[in-house]
Amino acid sequence: MSYLPRHILGLAGRLPGQAVQVCEEWPASPAEEKEGQVTLDIPDVPPSPNKVLGKHWRTVAKEKEKWILWVRAKRPMIYLKPVVKMRLSIILAHSRAYDHDNAFAAVKPVIDALKRWQLIFDDSPEYLDLEVVQTKCPHKKRHTTIELEVA
Repeated sequence: MSYLPRHILGLAGRLPGQAVQVCEEWPASPAEEKEGQVTLDIPDVPPSPNKVLGKHWRTVAKEKEKWILWVRAKRPMIYLKPVVKMRLSIILAHSRAYDHDNAFAAVKPVIDALKRWQLIFDDSPEYLDLEVVQTKCPHKKRHTTIELEVA
């Protein structure tokens, strides 16, 4: 069953072979916002570089594109384009912990997606203070929490 807003359904018509549930309005921003802080909760974890290394370039590009779409879907509707140093905390909740260096390498697509949607200015150390934390949770409940605030 697809979940489409009424204005998209009116343009696209019925999708062939699918039941469609119409919602009255699209939900507002899925990001949590506090004063000077944005939190994005994404129901996926970036793969370890050990899984991606040596894969075909298109497979790696699809993984990067997936994170660009996740950040776009979860970003706040209204936000400022930062040109100041930001503090970024990425919490990876998954069943198996990565090595310290693999954890930082695994979040590279997430950082690139944040830069793509202008939630951070640049990923250089002068504009970004990065922290990667790993927590343990069941495999089916794995998720990534991204916390952004002005440093």
